[in-house]
Amino acid sequence: MPLLEGEDSWYEWFEQRSPAEKKQLGDIAAMLPRVGPVEGPQLQAYNSPAQILGYGGSAGGGKSALIALLVLLAHQRSVIFRFDAKQMSGLVDDIVDFYGTNEGLNRQRGVFYFGDFPGHMCEWGGLGKPGSEMQWRGRPHDFLAVDEATEMPLPKLIFLQTWLRTVRRGQRTRVLYTFNPPGLPDEVTGEVPPGRWVLEFFAPWINERHPFPAEPGEIRYFLSNAKGESEEVETDEPREITFKNGKTELLIPRSRTFIPANVDDNPYQTADYKQNLLSLDEGTREQMYFGSFKQSISDSPYQTLPTKWVDAAMDRWTPEGERELMTALGVDVARGGRAFTVFAPRHGLWFNKVTRVQGSETPQGGPVARIAAGIVRDGAKINVDANGVGAAAFDAMDGANMRAVAVQVAARKGLRLLPGKERIYNKRTWLYWLMRALLNPENGFHVCLPRDDRLRSDLITPHFRDVEGGQKLVESKEDVRKRLRRSTDDGDAVLLALDNFFDEAISEKLNVRYGGPRPTVIRPRAYRGREQNQWMLM
Repeated sequence: MPLLEGEDSWYEWFEQRSPAEKKQLGDIAAMLPRVGPVEGPQLQAYNSPAQILGYGGSAGGGKSALIALLVLLAHQRSVIFRFDAKQMSGLVDDIVDFYGTNEGLNRQRGVFYFGDFPGHMCEWGGLGKPGSEMQWRGRPHDFLAVDEATEMPLPKLIFLQTWLRTVRRGQRTRVLYTFNPPGLPDEVTGEVPPGRWVLEFFAPWINERHPFPAEPGEIRYFLSNAKGESEEVETDEPREITFKNGKTELLIPRSRTFIPANVDDNPYQTADYKQNLLSLDEGTREQMYFGSFKQSISDSPYQTLPTKWVDAAMDRWTPEGERELMTALGVDVARGGRAFTVFAPRHGLWFNKVTRVQGSETPQGGPVARIAAGIVRDGAKINVDANGVGAAAFDAMDGANMRAVAVQVAARKGLRLLPGKERIYNKRTWLYWLMRALLNPENGFHVCLPRDDRLRSDLITPHFRDVEGGQKLVESKEDVRKRLRRSTDDGDAVLLALDNFFDEAISEKLNVRYGGPRPTVIRPRAYRGREQNQWMLM
């Protein structure tokens, strides 16, 4: 019974059917689902192939409705969790409303048996009490949904995923976390809200600082490594993992994604509800209406270079600084692979844009020396990471009578004392701590860094820790690479350019444009005279 050409509406078409045809259509309609996902983020989430799905961000985006739809239309045995089981009342009402009857519902036991086919059911419970997750141990479900997931700690949820399975042929399994942006740590007590785990768990989608951001709904793959840490991998190919006991097992990465949704994506929300969200204070409105995670994301207390300081240095950058004398060129050497050989010119405290050359183009020291010769000017020193592959580049430059300096970033001896009380473990840490002092706004140096997302990630990712009697140690390049999934070539080249900062006698002729009030000219003697006054705040 095709829709005839020229008919204005389905209603008019239906009215033209015979009584027998109308009855037949009515019988067919009775067997179809009464509801379905709304076009947009909700439909995208419903159809997502991800094994673990995050959904929401702002209020009013249809999070509860998505759970109800998946329970009724896509899964056989479901379980839903909130912090307190009593909070499930509204969501259960949605399921009843969508299903069309409360037959089979037992609110006291927290279970709903649907009569459309055997075994179709949904349970729910609370996870707020200590050990509450243990009562669900060994109870299999093919769909696990956690509403307002930021109210609960991640270890409980990982524990519950253990029993996500099905014996029904063709039935997929899925985990759904719905949430709004989590709160900040308490300013007085320092207590951290339990839900801040989502900032790391879904970092590629919600953390603007992530070195490889993901688009909404983009699939990424993760597995739990030998240390039990979640590690992002490039594909879903099984990997062999060797554990502490020496046993090796084959682990299959699990797919993960996040899809944001807000009140404007939900046609069933009222205008009054939207206005209520818009009437919130600025900070809460950013989270609850716009779904912004920016306020929730804060630096780790062990982040070496604070993000705000790096961003401020990049905001100050203008191209005029290139007119001034070049005082150093930092060179981080790569040989083959996906890494880059990077050249970072420094003009006083103004850094020019870096030059990246594919590592495959610098297999020996000669090509590195030739490229450096084409960049360096004004008699600037060339600071080369002479560890490993950089040694050949230094030898080539030294042989060509270039002003090359071999920087041993792993060296622990001969470090100049930085002002302040900090004790520095090695040269790599010394360079980071010097940059930290120069970026500190209280010191007034007005460093200018080029706007570059890759460089930004390189600088803000490394963390430090205290070792051997309180010495500061910035994590190794290899450890940072594991998190970034690439080498920090840009950041390392910029830091290498700082190596001779205290050796250069910066004359008044330099007149470097710092983007703000000109700081006091630094000379070696002036520096030594200020050590006791701690003129740089670390």
